Amino acid sequence: MLGFAPIFSGRGYIFLAVDSRAHGRSGGDLVTYGVLEQTDVLRWADWLRDRGCTRLYGLGESMGGPILIQAAARQHVFDAIVAECPFSELRVIAKERVVQWSFGPQWMRGALAVVLVSSGFTYARVRYGLNLDDAAPVRSARQLKTPLLLVHGLEDRNISPDHSQAIAAANRNVALWLVPGAGHTAASAVEPVEFDKRV
Repeated sequence: MLGFAPIFSGRGYIFLAVDSRAHGRSGGDLVTYGVLEQTDVLRWADWLRDRGCTRLYGLGESMGGPILIQAAARQHVFDAIVAECPFSELRVIAKERVVQWSFGPQWMRGALAVVLVSSGFTYARVRYGLNLDDAAPVRSARQLKTPLLLVHGLEDRNISPDHSQAIAAANRNVALWLVPGAGHTAASAVEPVEFDKRV
């Protein structure tokens, strides 16, 4: 995220780059894809407001996008947010990843995905008390009052552009920019001037 700092600092913004929980130097043992992380975002927003920031904007890349969408839907603290290459629902992207990384006929990979993902979600609920089905930015988008710009590369092989399209379809006020030739979180590299302008 530090690579985006010049876009904002050159225009007089204060830029806060953070490590999500269980990443970098941040604490936490589990990545929950927004279930718990959304409260972290809201605490960072409070921290910024306590230091005099009166207008807040958010930019989330990949997993950061869904976390930001879920936080903004829970509490209206941002003036606007941008999410690049977000997933629409954790269960959906988890199944897609299992299918993508496994071998065999499509039907067998699909069946394996259902079993593995359902087992993992059940384990998270029993072991940690987490409902990972709550990691669903497409549902959060339905109640979102914060202006949202979705950016997604049409060549993204990590998270399909279908995910951003589903989020955009959930709220007619969401703006969607699909970027030809861009892979996962690569819109700024493929279309730097347009990215800078739109964001």
